Amino acid sequence: NTYTIGNQLSPSIAMDNVGNFVVIWNSNNQDGDGEGIYGQRYNSDGTKPALNGTEFSINTYTTSVQTDSSVAMDNVGNFVVIWTSNQDGINDFGIYGQRYNSDGTKPTSNGTEFRVNTYTTNFQTDSSVVMDNVGNFVVAWTSNNQDRSRDGVYGQRYNSDGTKPTSNGTEFRINTTTTDAQFNSSVVMDNLGNFVVIWTSNIQDGSIYGVYGQRYKSDGTKPASNGTEFIINTYTSSNQSLASVAMDNVGNFVVTWQSNNQDGNSYGIYGQRYKSDGTKPALNGTEFIINTYTTSGQSNNSVVMDNVGNFVVTWQSNNQDRSSYGIYAKRYTGF
Repeated sequence: NTYTIGNQLSPSIAMDNVGNFVVIWNSNNQDGDGEGIYGQRYNSDGTKPALNGTEFSINTYTTSVQTDSSVAMDNVGNFVVIWTSNQDGINDFGIYGQRYNSDGTKPTSNGTEFRVNTYTTNFQTDSSVVMDNVGNFVVAWTSNNQDRSRDGVYGQRYNSDGTKPTSNGTEFRINTTTTDAQFNSSVVMDNLGNFVVIWTSNIQDGSIYGVYGQRYKSDGTKPASNGTEFIINTYTSSNQSLASVAMDNVGNFVVTWQSNNQDGNSYGIYGQRYKSDGTKPALNGTEFIINTYTTSGQSNNSVVMDNVGNFVVTWQSNNQDRSSYGIYAKRYTGF
């Protein structure tokens, strides 16, 4: 951030195939009213581009609050930013987006700020966005009481030009089980546009929170094989929540989450690997603990995967470095 007055927080980052990247964040009162969404582009060598290389405002509508942003980028650097905005003035939120060309300009066609959610009753929050190699993208979010039972997870597919597909192009519910609350979704996509959505579900596994997922083909349909909603955590006692997911180029993926008391002392970080067909690998295919240090709590994990399935998990660990929270990581080889 160039602007340093007040708070700038909650960053999100996306990168293209050659290492150019964009960072977005929330900034307090910079746009004159509550929080707004801002961004900064960088070349692969860490410098700012000569063209459109300054910090930029992303949301066009600036009244009240715009927050909880997420960004995704295709292979050549075109990107889309998604966020939550209070645009009706009665404290109900919706999901909005803005597309950009790789040079930081807005497209001439479908290049204005757009609303993602079709259903607008109550509030829609906690969005996540992912983009394939050629710019097609999917947005997932939490919608309040749309499935008539607290929160549910919904999605919307887009073509690379910002239009909705003619086939399976309407807003769709992702969770099959609708009892109680499903929320905190995250979405990943492979090179061909196949995607997986994960989320936290309340009481579905019999004990407070569990982590669930749903696979989709690039056309928005569910696969014929292993295409139903599935539970990810094997250990189901107490809480498994705040999951993160990453995918390689051909669709193999890994899910990580925090699990309460499974390692014997508060929260620990756990993971589960999947092949592109939705099955668990024969080798090292069971649920596994990620943190070696198990004293106190390990939480707030994030995972990223390269093209061939190698992945890195990061998390915060309480008092491991002898001074409140510190950030730790672990690397894994691929499939």
